[in-house]
Amino acid sequence: MVCAYSEDHIYLERHSGDTQTTLARKSYAPPAGPRTVAMSVDGSTATCSAYGVVVSASVPAIAQAGGVGASVWDPEAGTARATITQFLVRPL
Repeated sequence: MVCAYSEDHIYLERHSGDTQTTLARKSYAPPAGPRTVAMSVDGSTATCSAYGVVVSASVPAIAQAGGVGASVWDPEAGTARATITQFLVRPL
């Protein structure tokens, strides 16, 4: 499961091998400056959120174990950057 945050949308995606599927998306308008985003998984429901906008989907056969991570991407090589000030993983 992947939460992707662009300049104007929040996407909840499923990546499996070379296949990427958008399960849900919503428009949002993040403020300038640092961003605060969140992802949660509860049972078979995955949720992405930021600034009061919530994107959720029920995902049958969602993995019940695995890893977490963060990545930053920009279409122009060598320009992506981020400062992560807090990264929490909590058991439900």
